[in-house]
Amino acid sequence: MTDEESYNIGFKIGKFIFEYHKSFQGCDCGRWNKHYNYRINKFLHKYGLGQYRGNLDYVLLDFLERNKYCLKDRTCTTIIGLNGLEDIKITKDGKFQIVEEYKILRSDSYFEFRNLNLYYNNTNLLTGIVDGYFDNNVPRMFFKLLGVYTIIENLYDIFVENKDVDDEIINEKIKKINDIYDGFSSIYPIWYLKNKKF
Repeated sequence: MTDEESYNIGFKIGKFIFEYHKSFQGCDCGRWNKHYNYRINKFLHKYGLGQYRGNLDYVLLDFLERNKYCLKDRTCTTIIGLNGLEDIKITKDGKFQIVEEYKILRSDSYFEFRNLNLYYNNTNLLTGIVDGYFDNNVPRMFFKLLGVYTIIENLYDIFVENKDVDDEIINEKIKKINDIYDGFSSIYPIWYLKNKKF
């Protein structure tokens, strides 16, 4: 599959995910906002009490503090629960199927993308999914929340659940997140900047 074909299929997938979310949208996400802010605050608190300190931590923590306000006034929906691009099967003739786990999760619709940021193997497909979801008009808030969700979902268990994880593994996880955002010099992940047709 060429880069352009990957992008175009991704665009169709993004539109499909958007329509799925739209059909289940409900009231505002007040409970989600409260729940996720609690999750962020608990993470920051446990990190502060812990022994681990890495060279890049402050960059991630600063990003969290600056952007958690974006959770306010989000509209809730039922999400598919994608764990990564491996949950999307694409045939040679360009048809796709999303492998759903039978679970119901009400959340901010952007939470659907929480794992795609780190676990991807086709940046053109991923860029197409994001562009298709927003019909080529991706709001900055999406990328801010994507960063917040990426940080919390990948580090929460280590710090809050007191998982016995070697410092080297924590350093690798933090470095990977940091690298995807080029040191958080921008709210845009590097894979998106590389493939976006501005």
